[in-house]
Amino acid sequence: MDLISCLLINVIIVFIWNYFDAPQSMANGVIKILSKGKLSHCELKKPFGCPLCMTFWSTLLFLLLTITPTFFNILLAFVISLVNAYLNRYIYTMLQILDKWLAKLLGWLYGK
Repeated sequence: MDLISCLLINVIIVFIWNYFDAPQSMANGVIKILSKGKLSHCELKKPFGCPLCMTFWSTLLFLLLTITPTFFNILLAFVISLVNAYLNRYIYTMLQILDKWLAKLLGWLYGK
């Protein structure tokens, strides 16, 4: 059950970081507010700017808070964060397939 939860955390982080660019947008908004409009861009550093690092730390934190800390938990966090690189490709491919399928469906429904 913990493995499935960790993989779901990984999917959520990959989706938010790579496809919505939410952390960079939030950091730019915060720096704009704090500098009263003088600065508009902020470069995120590790662990917040990298989905691989963020996946590792969030998975490790989740595992350490939910079950007893062991070496296996740390190793599991490493492995799940490495899955991030492959998961990113599959999510991107699935989104492209879904986009083409929806375009065909809408074309068929509206007769274009």
